Amino acid sequence: MWRLALAAIPVLTLALVLVGGVASQSQTPTATPEASASPSPSPSPVPSPAPPTPELLLPPPPPVDPTGGQPRPAVDPAYPGALRPGDWVRITGTDSCLNVRWEPRTPVTQPDGATYDNALNCLPDGFVGLVDGNSWGIGTSLPVNSDGRWWWHIVGQGWAADEFLAFHHQAGLPWPERPDLANAGLIAYLRSDNSVWLMNADGSSARALVAADPNRWVFTVRWSPLGDRLALALGRTDGTRVTLVVDSNGTVLREIAGLVEPNWSPSGGHLTGLKQMPNGSGSYDVTPVVHDLGSGAEWAVGPATYSYAPPVWSPDGNSLAFICTSVSAPLPDGTTGIDPAHDCGGDGLRIVRADGSSTRIIMPINPQNNWYISSPSWSPSGGTIAVVSMQQGGCLGYALIEVASGAVTGCISPPGMGTTVGGGCGGPGMSAPSWTVDGLLVFSTPGAGQSGVFVQDLGSGARAFIPGMSAGLVSLAPDGVNLTYDSGGYIWVAGLDGSNLTLLAEGHSPAWQPLP
Repeated sequence: MWRLALAAIPVLTLALVLVGGVASQSQTPTATPEASASPSPSPSPVPSPAPPTPELLLPPPPPVDPTGGQPRPAVDPAYPGALRPGDWVRITGTDSCLNVRWEPRTPVTQPDGATYDNALNCLPDGFVGLVDGNSWGIGTSLPVNSDGRWWWHIVGQGWAADEFLAFHHQAGLPWPERPDLANAGLIAYLRSDNSVWLMNADGSSARALVAADPNRWVFTVRWSPLGDRLALALGRTDGTRVTLVVDSNGTVLREIAGLVEPNWSPSGGHLTGLKQMPNGSGSYDVTPVVHDLGSGAEWAVGPATYSYAPPVWSPDGNSLAFICTSVSAPLPDGTTGIDPAHDCGGDGLRIVRADGSSTRIIMPINPQNNWYISSPSWSPSGGTIAVVSMQQGGCLGYALIEVASGAVTGCISPPGMGTTVGGGCGGPGMSAPSWTVDGLLVFSTPGAGQSGVFVQDLGSGARAFIPGMSAGLVSLAPDGVNLTYDSGGYIWVAGLDGSNLTLLAEGHSPAWQPLP
């Protein structure tokens, strides 16, 4: 019976193309006409984009020998250009911005007659990115020849047309260099082999913390509030789960069998999570629990039900919020109903005291109201909880719920909801929301024409945007002005306002160390 749904970006076949002259990023995009192979001096047939963010525009580079005096990787022998995998390239010649795409082609009409937009973002002239050597399942050498032009894959951004890319420089990671982050703490992250690594926030001094092991994988990495320990959620090939508490040297301080997706209490003395336990029928149940790291005591704060995510702590550490969903099962009379062993006694978003007492359902859900919610997150004041909301005819995005009354006080809809890349319905790729210390709402989502990380000011409505092909987990820096996230198998950092976008390292699931 047991299932756990992690917040994730949909896995799609990766292929992408950039063309100029598309709608402004501030608008909900529509399918754009195919661009010519070279930028046209005539006005675009669609609205001109907003001026590019100045922080993303880098000064023209000095003349550089593209070869760097070293042999360069081989490419398709028919390719007439000079670029090679590993080159940093600059978008140029669009007069505005360039569509980077999920596939190396422009949109095509589908069997249902619709033309789905495969544009992820429109990156401004002057944007600098790294072209990689991964063909992303295309099954051919790079660059890819498709749709009458050559395409390169820009790391973490998408496919771009060769004629709008110019060699910028050759360098490793990180780039641009970020000396301002040298003393901003550590970033923990996962490598593709499921080893756990640490690096300085400027990308320097990367080192393995926990070695790869073919018999297990790592779900999540979470720092303690003081930044002195990490909780690692592991899965084993035999189906069991375990949480390890380790110090910054990788020494295992505690092993908690069966605990899934741990969350630290504000004091650092407790973990909450989902406890995996055999149910006697060959599968597992999960129960939301609190684990006392001092005594080892553990207690349930809810029933064994169909839980998507573990409880999350209120800022004062006195309460927990989680979503309880009862389990349906065949009944003795041949009908289907709620399994008595997995009955929430009322489905929905609930608040419970940390000792498991005083349960209160603040947002009921049921099949009749056709409302799906997930991933609750408390605001810094504790007065509001944001949840991912999928409601037909209602809030599609992030619903803001007042803790005291249960009233929905707002709905934050990411751009492009309902028009995600490839024509899928909006919503499946929405990340769990998080909050800055100043009460800004942070989330990531893939949308047609604007995919990446968003930082929303709930008061003014202003929204900062950081582009990313498949931006995933976001972790906030202790300085209150930066964040880190993963996109396309790489770790990035940027300012909350979208400035200083930096490619740090290969990896995913970054977690920025809190500083005491």
